[in-house]
Amino acid sequence: MTPVELYHLELRDIGCIACLMQLGKPSWPVAIHHLFDPSQRDDWLVVALCEPGHHQHGKAGIIPFHPGGERRFRNTYGFGEVEMLKRSIEEVMKVQFFQRALFHGG
Repeated sequence: MTPVELYHLELRDIGCIACLMQLGKPSWPVAIHHLFDPSQRDDWLVVALCEPGHHQHGKAGIIPFHPGGERRFRNTYGFGEVEMLKRSIEEVMKVQFFQRALFHGG
């Protein structure tokens, strides 16, 4: 497995970052959402969003990112791609910190 594939697995384990930020708890299943303009796409610049739900196919009470994009999503929830990326990195680092502490006694 490549490092980026491992990163995506970590994000999938954490669950939907928008649900975590909006409701205080993640949800599953998730899809990996590539951030920013398509010309800036990178497999490291991603977040996990619930599907159906926050990613593409909204469900009851949830406005999806697609269609509509960043502006609509931000206007609805008060956060957008940058904030979701930041929170995703924080959550992955928490997991990494606790795993290191558990396995290395620190």
